[in-house]
Amino acid sequence: MLGFVARSYRGMISAFLWLIQIGSIVGGGLIGFYLRYDTTFIILGALGGAIIGLYINILFGGFIANFLNMVDNTEIIANKKKGE
Repeated sequence: MLGFVARSYRGMISAFLWLIQIGSIVGGGLIGFYLRYDTTFIILGALGGAIIGLYINILFGGFIANFLNMVDNTEIIANKKKGE
């Protein structure tokens, strides 16, 4: 049961991290567009948003990886107890 929860949670978080990355790129491009209507600013804004989104994903993904590792370890321990 915990394996199913971990797999579904992993898929949901993966989709959420992609949405954060795409939203950061689009948001950075929009900020560049509103600061100055210039292609260079739009590209720089999108690149800045991509870097910020990657940073957020690394931090958030690390916390999620620790949680999923804890869930997997709990499932291993539960299976060992069941076999005894």
